[in-house]
Amino acid sequence: MIHLFAQARFPAPEFENYVLPDMNLETAVSDPMYFRVVVLTVFLLVAGLGFYRLRSRKYMLALSVAGLTVFGYFFNACPCPVGMFQNIAEIAALDTPISLCVLLLFTIPLATALFFGRLFCAGVCPLGAVQELLHWKTLQVPRPLDRVMRMLPISLFLVFTVMAANGMGLMACYYDPYLPLFLLSFTMPLAGFTIALLLIGLVVSRPFCRYVCPYSVLLRFFAMFAMRKPQITAAPCINCRLCEQGCPNGAIVPPETLLSPDVQQHGARRLSTLVALTPFALLLGGMIGYVAAPIVSMHHPDVQLLRMLNANALTQVRQLNL
Repeated sequence: MIHLFAQARFPAPEFENYVLPDMNLETAVSDPMYFRVVVLTVFLLVAGLGFYRLRSRKYMLALSVAGLTVFGYFFNACPCPVGMFQNIAEIAALDTPISLCVLLLFTIPLATALFFGRLFCAGVCPLGAVQELLHWKTLQVPRPLDRVMRMLPISLFLVFTVMAANGMGLMACYYDPYLPLFLLSFTMPLAGFTIALLLIGLVVSRPFCRYVCPYSVLLRFFAMFAMRKPQITAAPCINCRLCEQGCPNGAIVPPETLLSPDVQQHGARRLSTLVALTPFALLLGGMIGYVAAPIVSMHHPDVQLLRMLNANALTQVRQLNL
């Protein structure tokens, strides 16, 4: 059970002449987290206006700069909806109270995606803004490789969710390559990872958003059921494929109206191949989990405490032997 208001969980003590203290509601109202929720909502509304009404890329780019300034440096990018799925997983597994602000910061972009698509990614997310501003030249990733790489965020989402639910901390935030840019604090080897991803982002559009971001998995799922889908042009499509060739993210799939028998047979063979490879994929995943388990378990606080106690005990034994 997730408690939204943890202050009222316990009854008043049954003491004589006990006066129940007043609830400090003023502190809750002036909480800066509420201000962050309001700012996030305003940015999403402005992003929807620019995306569906003005249809201006320059407008969305300017909004991204504003989002980078506000959410990246004014709010220090933390807490951010991108990593809050870990907070939700940890709270749900450990049955601990959750702040209403945290819940709103996590759900508002998802609710927006359910109605109007991924407006958070388009003009609000500071991580996406960094990649958008630094992108210099587009290098198209081959479509087969792109499809395989787009499965990586799903794997990371599952791994980080399980780790957070088991009390192993918010590892997605810890390994966030862009967080050092907002906090202006760099440590190795995370600094090397940040530099490498920035260099890749110069020629590959939004590599973190497409191939790493775990929160994009939820946004993509909710956007599939959006009531209003993004449209490239208001005019009828003539299948010129210019938009497909110009999209730097490879997000536009050409329409397929009439499928020839050869295309249908090719699709059937591909489906059969995927079904046949499923057991091997499960076996490979199990082997990777078996090999990675000792490494991942080192981040669990109980394991870290046990290692520290064993190290102290070993040190004491050596001192006694001396």
